[in-house]
Amino acid sequence: MICVETRSFQQQIEVLKHLASDRALMVCAWLYPESELQSIAGFDTDLVPVGLQPVTTYGDNHQPRHTTLCIASNDAFEAFSDAESEVRANCDCLALYTEGESSWYASAIGHEGMCLLNTEATPSALRNAGFTISNEAPPWW
Repeated sequence: MICVETRSFQQQIEVLKHLASDRALMVCAWLYPESELQSIAGFDTDLVPVGLQPVTTYGDNHQPRHTTLCIASNDAFEAFSDAESEVRANCDCLALYTEGESSWYASAIGHEGMCLLNTEATPSALRNAGFTISNEAPPWW
């Protein structure tokens, strides 16, 4: 696991953009259990998840919901960025997936000020962009 500390929601979006520039990825937003929104940032929420591994699991057999999986494009990131207050209030995280795989590749966890990469190899795009990267979680986490 690789951790990238971020100072803002916009910086988290930038991390996800850099990751998507390195390889073809898909993106979705995972909703908090209490959120009842049917769409966020113009993306419908799936009532029946499509077999993706959620980044966060909850007790009581809660099945988390997420937005429709879409191509991790500049347009998708701009839509989430434009809806920042809605995303922050209703979503646990934004997650990237490799097409055809159920495990998440990376996640921006807004309320934690952290991006996580579910890999051991640090993508060169992040290092080249100057992000602070660590193989260990920060002591405050």
